[in-house]
Amino acid sequence: MKRINRLFQGKYWYLVALLALVAIAFISSLFNYRIDLTKEKRFSLSSSTEQLLQNLDTPFTVTVLLDGELPADYKKLRNATADLLNEFRDRSNNFVKVKFEKPGEGLDDSLRYYLYDSLSRMGVVFEQGPQTKEGQDTYIIPSAIVEYPNRRPFVLDLRSSRKVFKQYDVINELPEEDKEASINSAEALLEFKFANAIDKLSRKTVPTIAYVVGNGQPIDRTVNDLGESLRNDYRLAVFDLKQGYPDADIINALVIVKPTQPFTDDDKLKLDQFIMNGGHVLWFVDKLYAELDSLMRSRADFVAFDRNLNLDDLLFKYGVRINGDLVQDLNCAKIPIVIGYQ
Repeated sequence: MKRINRLFQGKYWYLVALLALVAIAFISSLFNYRIDLTKEKRFSLSSSTEQLLQNLDTPFTVTVLLDGELPADYKKLRNATADLLNEFRDRSNNFVKVKFEKPGEGLDDSLRYYLYDSLSRMGVVFEQGPQTKEGQDTYIIPSAIVEYPNRRPFVLDLRSSRKVFKQYDVINELPEEDKEASINSAEALLEFKFANAIDKLSRKTVPTIAYVVGNGQPIDRTVNDLGESLRNDYRLAVFDLKQGYPDADIINALVIVKPTQPFTDDDKLKLDQFIMNGGHVLWFVDKLYAELDSLMRSRADFVAFDRNLNLDDLLFKYGVRINGDLVQDLNCAKIPIVIGYQ
């Protein structure tokens, strides 16, 4: 301590202090670590994502196309993407390789548009950017490409599918997007998007999901979107609960959507044995009969009655109870329809 005090009390103490700061800055640059001080841990990776990254055994390559001269909102999204992917790289022991590039730089117009057309066919999204001083069009590419050996590249849209609008008078004003809120929404989804892409590209087997029928579940076009969404990521099948026993060694999860007929004791026994043997069940149950079209057609009072699905005892064993309450909420399941600006 005496020697250190002598160094800072000497004639060239400021040089010693400057060298100490340079040494500290150099040492800190060798380590990439950040502390999340938010109460809800918004800037920390989830435990499932950390486990996914730590179990990687084959390198991934992530190419972010959101680069170059960008508006302030997209520059913020670009920096958030870089911070997240750097943490992915560190947690995966450098099995996630990250690079940023702007496609088409240095190419003439014909080659650049040919490249853009090829990227668009892959699923890369483009946005019209501000014109240059020379009057040329520019494009913003808020996309990323995740590559894995011997697999088709996975293309991500870094934007949020949900736009946030500022408060406005629906009669006298036009809706205006709150760009800052929309970008914040996009940043919140980055971890899920990249982790989901890595998981789908690296998994060795494709899980099997069965859509359960036999108790009045819908099989018409009302569930077509659900089937198409599941079909893209899983093996999808239809299982009739009345005809057999679901095997947890073959089926990873059952999906029970809006049953309208009571479950018998045999049905509940099959489901319980499936769960006891390691299977999973996703329940989408409407306990009460209260259809939207019936509510809209009714000019007087409408009585919502219990469907009597006979599931209360089974769900209670799993610690779940569905209350027979009907809540009137004007903000629930709103479907906005543009009918004009006047």
